[in-house]
Amino acid sequence: MVDKNIYGYTLRDRYNQVVYIGQTNNPRARRAEHRLEEKEFYTLKTERGGMTKAQADKWERDWLEGYRKRHGRNPRYNRTTDGQPTGKIYKGGESKPSKGSQRPRVQKVEVTVAVPETGYCLRCGKEIPFNPQRPYCTTDFRTWERFKNTEYEEQHCHVCGEEHDTSMVKPMCRSCYRSNRAFVA
Repeated sequence: MVDKNIYGYTLRDRYNQVVYIGQTNNPRARRAEHRLEEKEFYTLKTERGGMTKAQADKWERDWLEGYRKRHGRNPRYNRTTDGQPTGKIYKGGESKPSKGSQRPRVQKVEVTVAVPETGYCLRCGKEIPFNPQRPYCTTDFRTWERFKNTEYEEQHCHVCGEEHDTSMVKPMCRSCYRSNRAFVA
């Protein structure tokens, strides 16, 4: 009998946007590996389980292809188009970069960003504490929570409070998102 213990999963940022598509037989351990690789993500979401390796390979290829059709590129941390490792697997289970793909090391620079203290309710525009995970006043959050439609179109930007098309998934207008990209991404 063939083992069906492979899970298809996505890594998602704080706005529920996919930043990685992959497969694993141990989601908890894989989440920890991604954290060690310093990938920035909010959650690992298991999209499908109980697959054989062949089914998981097909699932991953299909999800990557669908993502590229919608966005014109791979998710932020996926490097190949077919879901396969970029190099050969060697001792320790790490992927060794192929010969021509080695890039010079980039020195990390620490950046300090001022996060806004106040925000605005997406629905009524009332001033509230800034929190992109909960960009509603208490009353409007209770209403939103009944339906939990993350893409429901709202009226106000969470940062500037002006009238813009926003949603729980995208609580900022385009200009606020661009100017606050450092703490959002």
